[in-house]
Formats: sequence, C-alpha cells, structure tokens
Amino acid sequence: MGCLWHVIRETVSFIIGVIALICLIVGAYTIYEKICTDYIFPSEAKVRKRAEQFINTEKLPKYFELKNYISVMGTHVIIANNIRNNQKIAVIKAGKIINITKDNIHSKNIDSILEKTAANLSYLPLEVSRIKVTQKGFIKSSGHSLPYIKVNAQVIHKNKGINVEGIIGALNHNNKDKNLLLFSFNETNKYKQKTTENFLKYIKK
Repeated sequence: MGCLWHVIRETVSFIIGVIALICLIVGAYTIYEKICTDYIFPSEAKVRKRAEQFINTEKLPKYFELKNYISVMGTHVIIANNIRNNQKIAVIKAGKIINITKDNIHSKNIDSILEKTAANLSYLPLEVSRIKVTQKGFIKSSGHSLPYIKVNAQVIHKNKGINVEGIIGALNHNNKDKNLLLFSFNETNKYKQKTTENFLKYIKK
C-alpha cells in the first residue's frame, strides 16, 4: 500500500488502541463489544453511512475505498484511498486540535498555523516536520470555489522518514462549516490533483 498508507494505518491503530483501552477500563466487556467495537471498528457499510453527511457515497466510484471513520477529541475524520494510485484523501471536521479554516488558509501566517497544528499532534506516534507551503489557489467542489494550499512535508515514523506532498483545502459544507477540511496527499512526485478534483465531485453541498 506504500509508506504513506503505512504511516496513516499505524497512526489510526494507535488512536484506536488508546480509545479501546479507555473503553475497557471504564466499562465492562459488554459495553466495549456493543459500543466501542461498533464505533471504533465499524463495518464498511457503517463507514459509508457515517460518511454520507459529507459525501455522496452512492455515486462515489468503487476505486475510492472508504477505509475508516475516526472521532477523537472533537475531530472527525473520514479516510479514503484511491486504489489506482494509492493517494490518500481525508475529510476532516476539525476540532480544537486543527486550527485551519477557510478564513485563515490563505493568510500570511498560515505557515505558523501549520507548525502549531503539527505541534498539537505531537502525542501521535509520528512527527510531521519541514512543512512548506508551495502554492495557494482555489479548487472547484459542488459548484463552489474553495481555497486550498499545496504543501510539502516530511513524516517520520519509527525513525523512518517519508516525503509527502498534496493539498489542504477548506470545504464549504452547507455554506456554514468553517472547519471542514480536505487533506489529499501522496508520496512526493506521486500526488495527482486530478484525483483530488475527481473526489470533490462527490462532496455534498
């Protein structure tokens, strides 16, 4: 699946493990089985159902696999994988951890905002560094022109580094969600803007 997918999978596994442990400590096995397992390890059908609030899953092509749905500390993440080129796309309803919005994504201090966001994620078993904004622009989604930034970065996991590139876009779900974001990344020189544009066709208005 590639190094980038391995990093994402390991990070998701770490978050899942922490939440599962909390579930086991706080509640009995029955609670874990009926609530935690269903929420943390949902079936593909339930992942698609939860994604329906943002994505037209009925029309989404099969080569976009919805891999998981995570909800941690007020941040909700839908992760998709394009099986044709292994590009990873995440729709994120950001909580307090990620302070990137459509109001500041093109601001002059976006570099410092990205650095603070990376610092807020320091508890994860990976390190994001060398973040560099290389381009600012707009991309079409459901009839809207949405601001995005193109970014290069290095992701370090278990002392192994991988260089990635892609975009962070501010979605405009229902014309009111200021903290709905789209992350679309791949390994350096493998990122395809067309893949992102194709996925955006299925984002709901």
